[in-house]
Amino acid sequence: MKKIFKTFIFIFMMMLSCSCVKDETVMTINRDKSVDLVINVGYPISGDKTLSIDEIKSKVGNDGFFIDSYHDEKYSGYSLSKKYKNINKISSKKEKNINLAEFINGKFDDSQLFTVKKGFFKNIYTANYTYNFTNIYDYNIEVNFYGSEDDQNSIELYNYIDNLYKDNNNVTINKNDIYSDFEKYSNFVNDLKNKNIEYKGLPVVIIDEQIYFLNSDETKSNIKEYIDSKINKNDYELTYKVNLPFKVLTSNNNDKNGNTLIWNCNYFDENKIQYSFEIFNISSIIIIIVITLIFVGIIILSSVSYKKIQKDKKKFMSKNTDLSSITPNLSDDSNTIASLNDLMKK
Repeated sequence: MKKIFKTFIFIFMMMLSCSCVKDETVMTINRDKSVDLVINVGYPISGDKTLSIDEIKSKVGNDGFFIDSYHDEKYSGYSLSKKYKNINKISSKKEKNINLAEFINGKFDDSQLFTVKKGFFKNIYTANYTYNFTNIYDYNIEVNFYGSEDDQNSIELYNYIDNLYKDNNNVTINKNDIYSDFEKYSNFVNDLKNKNIEYKGLPVVIIDEQIYFLNSDETKSNIKEYIDSKINKNDYELTYKVNLPFKVLTSNNNDKNGNTLIWNCNYFDENKIQYSFEIFNISSIIIIIVITLIFVGIIILSSVSYKKIQKDKKKFMSKNTDLSSITPNLSDDSNTIASLNDLMKK
């Protein structure tokens, strides 16, 4: 299993380097109680990041997950999928919170995906997930500022950046006064030249592989645009979807499409995903129906038998109603014998 997680984290880091990422987890609860789990990771089609599907498969192997390519109208990437034959196999009475983001670092435990409260006629299943990447990745953006404490342009550009992001925990500004130290300044300029970067003067701002020179409206605009693209949640599509053909009891989803509940999440928050649903126990219902039919059948048969007995009794009584009209003459033995003979003949 470690191979698959190492490969997926590699793919995910490729996605992050594109600044636009799509991360989508889709769970489907089927009527036969099986569960399908699919995790899609994509990057913009217009980007140049790619990795062949054969390379991915050679790294992953067969660890219970099936890997395939993924694409839609905006993104292309890779998906991992797994099928669980019965939801009861991945459910427990003990409550458990699951961080779906831990799929990336290899700590994802899919042995229990639901909490279940079992009943005779139906079971109630509860999902209690979080989507929290902050515990897995450091999304801190480092802004490396190089200038001079005595230079007005350096002061102005630094204050501009600081005022924009001083309250943002995801942005750290490292201020370096290199102009007052000739050795530092020379090493900095030579390092840029060694990287074939033309030095244009101070101040200099370096973010990731982006380098911005001097204090100008264009520089300020470009710096803000780049930082915002890294921290703006609109540049990341993080969603969880569950397809439920059963009755939903509770849910905190923020979107819906038919039987699909949707959570639109934010990479930089601790996203809560909670829902519960019920599944009827068909076998128990069938047993009750069979027992009921047998009981009803017994009642019907008993009623028919009772009516038949009563009918036969009435028929017998009606056939022998003339017994009451036979009055033997005790003083005449012949009449008594004759009456008995008549009765026997009948």
